[in-house]
Amino acid sequence: MSTYQRKIYHEQGGDRQVVAAGGSIDVESGGELDVESGGALKLAGTQVTATADEINKSGGVTAGTVAAGKAVVVDADKDIGDFRDLDAVNIDAGASGVAGSVDVFPATEAKGKLTLACANQTGDTVVTLLADAMGQATTVHVPDPGAAASYVAQSSAALSRAEVDVLDGVTAGQAAAGKAVVLGASKEIDELHTAALSLGAGAGTVVTATAAQLNALTGNLATLDAAVTRAMRHTRVGERYRPVADKCYLQKYSQITGQTSAIYRTRHKAITPYYSPRVIIANYGNNVGAGEVAPGNAISVKCSIEYPVGTVIPLYVSGARPTSLGTTDLTGWMITDPDEDIYIAAGEYFYVRTYVLVGGGEVWQTNAGILTGGPDYYQYGVDYCDTTDIPANQGVGGIFPSAILGNTGGQVLIPSWAIVGDSIPGMYIGRGLADTLAYVNCGNTGERAQYYALRANRLLRSMISEVCSHLLLWYGYNDLNNSRTLAQLQADCQTIANLYKARGVEVYLASLLPATTSTDSWATLENQSDKWSGTITQRWRDFNTWVRTTPTPFDGYWDPNLVVDNAQDSNRWKVTGGAWTDDGVHPKHSAPDNGGDALRAAIASWAAGIAL
Repeated sequence: MSTYQRKIYHEQGGDRQVVAAGGSIDVESGGELDVESGGALKLAGTQVTATADEINKSGGVTAGTVAAGKAVVVDADKDIGDFRDLDAVNIDAGASGVAGSVDVFPATEAKGKLTLACANQTGDTVVTLLADAMGQATTVHVPDPGAAASYVAQSSAALSRAEVDVLDGVTAGQAAAGKAVVLGASKEIDELHTAALSLGAGAGTVVTATAAQLNALTGNLATLDAAVTRAMRHTRVGERYRPVADKCYLQKYSQITGQTSAIYRTRHKAITPYYSPRVIIANYGNNVGAGEVAPGNAISVKCSIEYPVGTVIPLYVSGARPTSLGTTDLTGWMITDPDEDIYIAAGEYFYVRTYVLVGGGEVWQTNAGILTGGPDYYQYGVDYCDTTDIPANQGVGGIFPSAILGNTGGQVLIPSWAIVGDSIPGMYIGRGLADTLAYVNCGNTGERAQYYALRANRLLRSMISEVCSHLLLWYGYNDLNNSRTLAQLQADCQTIANLYKARGVEVYLASLLPATTSTDSWATLENQSDKWSGTITQRWRDFNTWVRTTPTPFDGYWDPNLVVDNAQDSNRWKVTGGAWTDDGVHPKHSAPDNGGDALRAAIASWAAGIAL
């Protein structure tokens, strides 16, 4: 007979309820197992201290999904998702040998994300992103590297903070100690100190000159730079040809009639060394008020250079000679081809031989007066253009080159002058510049600023004179003498000046000489009187006052009035040593040549003081 062993019983003494192996206590539906306050529930002898609320947080949990008010339980892959906010002292993404990353999503759905990840390092090292102490709330933006101008691209080199800091506080165009050099908008930098300098491509050529030696070139490098810049401007957009000789004329003087040919041999001085000369000859006359006119017929011209004396070199135009000069602005002039075998040193004299041929009854225009006893010769009816024969006659008028251009190679920085005005600069002043400066004389008897300001009246003269670097404008007497107002004369002079300024020519203005009558051939001051009424004479004085203000757009002025007027603007010719004028308007140029000599010396001295 078997005996049943109870699985649930009171331990001896009755203070402990025991559930033996194989036994259980079931709480049926509606029943409760209640541990009263002060009581305890033990598992394997250890008291469970969690409260019922704390234990309930594990109820209804889905592993791997965060739920509000519930315990967090990872899933089988140790994943957990859907946290809202997570605070942690340290967070590791991944583990050694297992790549980790942190994804940050934007506010808008399906708009990408930011991933923080780490590539394999060379060694078992740590890369730390550390925010240094800042004095304000700071937001660091990472701009689009494909669009943002401020984006700092990653360098393949290891740039240190110190190396990046050399950009901080840099001002473009200004050098600063310990900072990077950033050129300005025009690729300039204000100051650099260097122990060595090389110029040229590649390694370049080492500059061995000292600063003192460089400064000695012109006083300082800034002055040299300005001179070179202006010289390049005056060589007509980089061309190396420029006026290089004196005694070039481009104005009406007289017409030769009753002859069919002539040879002219004119002497010139090389003001600067040059080679490959080019000579301009014009079939030109100026009918004052009617513009530039040809003599009415074409002329045949050829020319040559004689240098040294006794060696004659023919010059060609487009490889041929002679050349027919027509009767229009386009056909009425010629420029010879450059001859690369000719080189003339500064200060050397050379001759231009010009031969002209016309038909019976035709004429040609001379463009300069040849002084009796001077070095210029002519002869009718012979062709000595390519021989060493000397023409027989001196004096009267002749055909002079309108301009003599030479290739200076950009090596000499001296001005070349155009003279624009009436008979005073046309007949007197050009001769004062002979042997001194390279020039083209466009002065013309009876000319007015009113006429020259009109484009149709000066096409040829302006085209040729524009090759010069400087221009002296000397108009006024004929304008005032023909009732031009002060405002009109000023406006005409400014119109002419703007024409040349637009082409890079420096323009200077001249004051006016006295205009008087005399009862004793200008032998005394007291017997001189104003030539004009008080109104016009006052315009004359007001114009001279205006000249001395260096009005816009002029670069400066010359004051010949101070040379020949007894006192500034007194309107009385000097009488020192005898009369200084023969007619009260023009300086005297017959012995004693007081007025002419004084003006010629004065303009040579003044012009020599103006550099490029």
